[in-house]
Amino acid sequence: MKLIITENQYKLLKEDRDNDFEEFLLKRFPYINDLEILRYRTSSSGPVRAYIRPGNEKYKYFRVISRIEPTFIPGVGTKDKDEFIRLYVSSQIYTYAQKFGMNFEFELTDWFNKTYDENVNSVLKSTNSNR
Repeated sequence: MKLIITENQYKLLKEDRDNDFEEFLLKRFPYINDLEILRYRTSSSGPVRAYIRPGNEKYKYFRVISRIEPTFIPGVGTKDKDEFIRLYVSSQIYTYAQKFGMNFEFELTDWFNKTYDENVNSVLKSTNSNR
């Protein structure tokens, strides 16, 4: 059985596909490796590290929030045991990263941890990038 594909489909399969997630991001967001860190605290989230473009504090591309979730241990009670370090990604970057493939969240986590020396363990799409 032969399958016939168009030239555009071939380009999508072979030429447009980047194997490197960083190159994929840099193609659309050339400044993404040079973001500055902005530290602040909110009453609901606690300490926050936001990554912004230099000179533009209004739009936050990434936000890192650490939360310690209490864990119930039988016979002991609750203990602050599980720490979740969440990466909130601006909707623009998150939507673009989805085009990379099914495992884009793992790729995004690995790239972000290497690039910004963080230790995030989950990725969420930010509903409001100005918070």
